[in-house]
Amino acid sequence: MITREAIVLAMAIGYIVLLFILGGLGKWIRLREKTITEFFRPSGIAPAWMLWFAMGANMHTAFAIPGSMGFYYAHGVGFTMHWVWTLTTPLFVMYVLGPRLRAVAQKYGYVTVSEMLGDFYESPTLAAFIAIFLSVANMAYFTANVIGPATMLSFGTGGLVPYEWAILIILLVIMGYCFAGGFKSVFFTDVLQGLLMLVATWGAAFFMLSLFNWNSYALFSKVYEISPKHLSIPGALGLVTPAWWFSFSFAPHVFHWAIQPRNFAYYQLAKSNEEIRRNALLMGLYLSMIYMPVVILGLGVKALMPEPPKVGAWTGPDAAFPTFMAANAPIILWGILVAGSMAAGQSTMDSDLVSHSGMLVRDVYMKIKKGASPEHYLKVGRLLVILFGIVTVYISTYAAKLPIITLLTPLSTGVVGCLFLPILGAVLPMGKFKVTKAGVWAALIVGIIVNLLTMSPNFVGSPKWLQNPGGFHFNLAVNVAAIVAGVLVSLVTKPPSRDKLEKFHLFLAQEFAKGKAA
Repeated sequence: MITREAIVLAMAIGYIVLLFILGGLGKWIRLREKTITEFFRPSGIAPAWMLWFAMGANMHTAFAIPGSMGFYYAHGVGFTMHWVWTLTTPLFVMYVLGPRLRAVAQKYGYVTVSEMLGDFYESPTLAAFIAIFLSVANMAYFTANVIGPATMLSFGTGGLVPYEWAILIILLVIMGYCFAGGFKSVFFTDVLQGLLMLVATWGAAFFMLSLFNWNSYALFSKVYEISPKHLSIPGALGLVTPAWWFSFSFAPHVFHWAIQPRNFAYYQLAKSNEEIRRNALLMGLYLSMIYMPVVILGLGVKALMPEPPKVGAWTGPDAAFPTFMAANAPIILWGILVAGSMAAGQSTMDSDLVSHSGMLVRDVYMKIKKGASPEHYLKVGRLLVILFGIVTVYISTYAAKLPIITLLTPLSTGVVGCLFLPILGAVLPMGKFKVTKAGVWAALIVGIIVNLLTMSPNFVGSPKWLQNPGGFHFNLAVNVAAIVAGVLVSLVTKPPSRDKLEKFHLFLAQEFAKGKAA
């Protein structure tokens, strides 16, 4: 007799095969040139509708499925504050910075955002520091995007795929198609993954509503009967205060989400600067569409299963949604959800894997070993993809034994946010004020120190109240400290040279003046 678990496994295998066909075997991903530029930052290959799906998927992590359902289950409606970042990020940051980052990269051939910053601020050391530090810190971020899908795959197959094997399978899949085609493979597979995530979350939401006779009022009434605090803030556990949700929305998300190194490459896929702007205007729709049905899913499970699993293969609030769906959802829908969870993690992990490998080969290795052939650098880049994958397999397997991972995850988020001011200074002229090289170093150093002091007081020995000072998310303190330090130091130090200001600011002014005239 074929079991539900065996069918889920078969669907997961089918999904993996399709990923390999799209990302590893398709003729459209073959490199036209044997160069790291084509491998790490292909240009102008994305039709608008495909870019919308791919970039939307890339900006959702494993938290989308099933973490966000677990958040609603544990805390209640407070997570609807996602509207702040799912709309503000594309409508402001992506719309303003995306076309400018694309324009300078296309003009001067920058492969990575760290390379661009190193050139503008005339410091190869700065570029190397950003590349190394972000790559090391983001290893924990890689891990989070493997652990979630691996847990779902193992749980969804009833243990037919052990957790350790699930980790290895997911990483081998990602490494396989990334090794084959670099960011082209990332793009084409992310299109599929973006579509699958929408189908999974909306399909599950419709199923959940059917259990309440398509009556959302009945669903929310049942939740109110069980736990009234789930339908108000600060929520059932008191976390989602106005201060927390405001700072959590802006600090770790709006300030850093659109300037992640992987998005620098994604901006290059567009066929024009205007296409990036149009995509930004529509991107908020995709980002929000993933989280719109999640409120139904998280609270629906709360209404039907008030207590989370306390024994078994998976326990706690994050396990409530998968446990309920595994037992009650139609098998095809449950299989799609398991594959959708894999897509949520892989669609971020693959782009991170390639973009961080690109930073290390372009901004570190090429500075050490100069004059080698393009083929040599491409081989090193591919080897770095494999190396990152192997390290991630190890960390994901033994994460519980590596508390440093808990430290590095929020550290990476904070440091990316510290790049906000340096990127603004490079591509967005601010009148007489100029962000300086010393200002960038000040922003990074102060941001890292504040990050260490606030994100894990027990780890560094700082006062516990610093973790969420005044009820605000600690990343807000990191961002504010970095910006203030960068601005103050920039006011009293030497600005970038006239040549760099003309190379960037004058070029961008002329470039976007053409667009207005047209």
